[in-house]
Amino acid sequence: MSTREQQVGPATTEAFADRLQRLRHTAGDPSYGDIAARITARRLAAGTQEGAARIARSTVYDVFRPGRTRLNAVLVGEVVRVLGVADGDVEAWERAARSPVVAADGAAPATWTAGPTVGSAPAARPETDERPIGRPGAAPRTGSVPTAVASVRRWWPTGAGHRPDAGSLALLVAAAVGIDLFGASVSGQFHLPIWLDTIGTAVVALRLGPWIGAGVGAGAVLLNQLAHGPTSFWFALVGAVAGVLWGVGVRQWSLQRSPWRLLVLGLVVAVGCTAVATPVTVLAYQATVTHGTQAYIDVLSAAGDGPWAAVALANLGASVVDKVLTTFAAFGLLVLLERRSATSTGAPLTD
Repeated sequence: MSTREQQVGPATTEAFADRLQRLRHTAGDPSYGDIAARITARRLAAGTQEGAARIARSTVYDVFRPGRTRLNAVLVGEVVRVLGVADGDVEAWERAARSPVVAADGAAPATWTAGPTVGSAPAARPETDERPIGRPGAAPRTGSVPTAVASVRRWWPTGAGHRPDAGSLALLVAAAVGIDLFGASVSGQFHLPIWLDTIGTAVVALRLGPWIGAGVGAGAVLLNQLAHGPTSFWFALVGAVAGVLWGVGVRQWSLQRSPWRLLVLGLVVAVGCTAVATPVTVLAYQATVTHGTQAYIDVLSAAGDGPWAAVALANLGASVVDKVLTTFAAFGLLVLLERRSATSTGAPLTD
């Protein structure tokens, strides 16, 4: 037995595993592979040789597994630190990992309440839950799109409780607004049947949550009106709805976990935006838009569809293409951002 590991009763480790799962849940429910990657990055940044710094996903999973007869207190400390526990509280977690050695099976140690208090725990998930979606028991498809997305998910910013510092936050928001304005300009210049004006909104919503995403989505539309006149003022509502749906899709529904879930996320955003854009277009702008979709509205209207049906169908068709492409583009940009940050600092971008 390693000198770092302590012999404990299975009942006490089950309680400790439950406590760790609660912490993992409040940190955004990162996968065991994500946690392993963060620990490795911290070790490398501290000067540990690469071979010694690497930690297997299965090793991290074992820390969370109930019913163990050994606990590695030092590894527990590394796990809770990358899950967002402050340095001053990490020692309390390590003491709690060691203390069951003197407790009877099923009895909580006296120092159990020394660590952070967290909410109710979700059911512990087996490792197979975090593999790419497919038929039960099916082997992963080497080289497939699901496998490719799964391989980069360890760079995904999963922690919901942490924010970049104020300077980084302001820079990211400003860049996102700029991306939205640039996309809208390109779409308008070439009269494209899609908008390309919410890529920055999606990046911020996926990274920072629904409310900041909503602010960027609405703000980009309003800034665009300052430059070109108040021709589409009410479409700020559409940008806000898009930001909320992207943020909720990741934070609440975990729709970034596979390419199929990303596709569903894009479709959900498309339907939500159409539900808002249709009444805005009909009521505020008399079913007229200064955009490439106007040609489709005219065709549908000439075919006998009323203004509501014509606008809804034209908008939904364009939105499905636009929002699905935007969702995958935003995911790709975040992966690149995480990789760049890890390369320059030796650790994933702080959540």
